[in-house]
Amino acid sequence: MMGDSDPIKQMQAWVQGAVAGPTPTAITVSLARCVQFTPPVDITVQRIRLFGIGATANLYKFAIYRVGVGSAKVWDSGTVTSAVNTWLNISAGLPITLTGGVKYWFCVTVVSTGTTAGFNSLGAPLGTTFWGADVAPLGARNLGLLVRAQFAVSTGVFPATLPAVAAAAYAAGTTGSVPFALLDSVV
Repeated sequence: MMGDSDPIKQMQAWVQGAVAGPTPTAITVSLARCVQFTPPVDITVQRIRLFGIGATANLYKFAIYRVGVGSAKVWDSGTVTSAVNTWLNISAGLPITLTGGVKYWFCVTVVSTGTTAGFNSLGAPLGTTFWGADVAPLGARNLGLLVRAQFAVSTGVFPATLPAVAAAAYAAGTTGSVPFALLDSVV
């Protein structure tokens, strides 16, 4: 999702700034953490790829929503399992078509607790001054910084429509943020 779907920027961020992603306990079953992205062109997503760094069993869930309160959920992965040093290719619920120039949220939640991080992510941001919502001093998309948010979920279940989002709050000790993901249009 880095660089608004530019795979080169995604890989640069991955190589230069990847940390162990958030553990299920750090995410919690009552939150969804999200990162905003805007595909530059229409894309038919055939699979979503994440790289596993730790073995977890049916703990993580991912979803995509169009930005805007009340927007219908575009995609939901169901629970996924990660493995050590292995690509996870999610194809459940796919293909979907994302519209170029439209803002979306890529979200992660969990269905239970656990201390093993399943996927790489960028590190948790340092403070709201540098990463907040679009209206924050330096969090504006026109500066090229990530817009991160969160919303409440019930026991790791993504709601059918997007609720109100708030700037993401990362508890002390949270290692990472939303895991890196690649949207793949190749069958």
